Amino acid sequence: MWDDLTEIDVGVVSGLTDTEIEKRFPEFGFELATSRNLELVGGAETYGERIIRAQRVVDSLIREHKNNDRVLIFSHGGILTHIIARILGTDRIWDLGIHNTAVFEFSIDMDRWHLSDGTRDSTNLRHINCFNDASHLLS
Repeated sequence: MWDDLTEIDVGVVSGLTDTEIEKRFPEFGFELATSRNLELVGGAETYGERIIRAQRVVDSLIREHKNNDRVLIFSHGGILTHIIARILGTDRIWDLGIHNTAVFEFSIDMDRWHLSDGTRDSTNLRHINCFNDASHLLS
């Protein structure tokens, strides 16, 4: 699971600034800078691969932990958006503007996570305690 927490592989544009990308790859540089569509980039991890990787993280966390366990993971913003989407049960990725060292805290009823009956609608089984909190940087 730990390798699944690494940042998204952006292929041939790894380590490049937007300006460098536009110079080296004029065929997709501008569009990539505006759309962030990695499907344009050779060697980049696909959207589907990112979803699978994020789901493996969530599945592993659910499988390996019990209610009242406290689990702390560290990761990068790119893959974190996919992990959060999987926790929230959506296939949509949102620009969260994740702050450096931001804290996300979820409470999850691990015993009933996989139930598909009416308990899935019960908000007391899942709770967002903290979302993109960087208040610790203000002191």
